[in-house]
Formats: sequence, structure tokens, C-alpha cells
Amino acid sequence: MAIGDRTNSPPPDGISPIVFMCVVIGVAFALGSQTSYALNPALDLSSRIVVTLMGYGTSHWSFRDQYWIWNNCEQTKLK
Repeated sequence: MAIGDRTNSPPPDGISPIVFMCVVIGVAFALGSQTSYALNPALDLSSRIVVTLMGYGTSHWSFRDQYWIWNNCEQTKLK
């Protein structure tokens, strides 16, 4: 929010998209190995809940059990 604030020493014109890109890349590098780059919680959480309700247990809530594969497969079937 401080990037777009005009009273808080804003970046020069045209630099804001680059700064936002750096923030997103920083978050991806910081959380990528733990969350498999799940930057949109609506997509990530909804598919995990659906797979849990379908009876796959709780193994997809951990990183090492490849939930990113099974969630995408099951979410595609439901659409």
C-alpha cells in the first residue's frame, strides 16, 4: 500500500509495476517451497476442502503428499 501512496515518497512514474512484480516474486520465493506457490487462497483452499470431503483423507494438507496433483485432477472433474 505504501507503493501507491503519494505522500510516502512514491517511486517514479512507471516503476510501480516493477516494484509490485518484485513483491510477488519475493512472496513466491519465500513461500513457494512450503505452499507450492499457492498465492491465491481461494483456489488452493477450495480444492483442498473438496478433496477432503470426497474422502481422500488429510494427506493433501501436507507439502510432501503431492496434493497439487490430486486437487487439480479432482477440481477438473467437478467443473
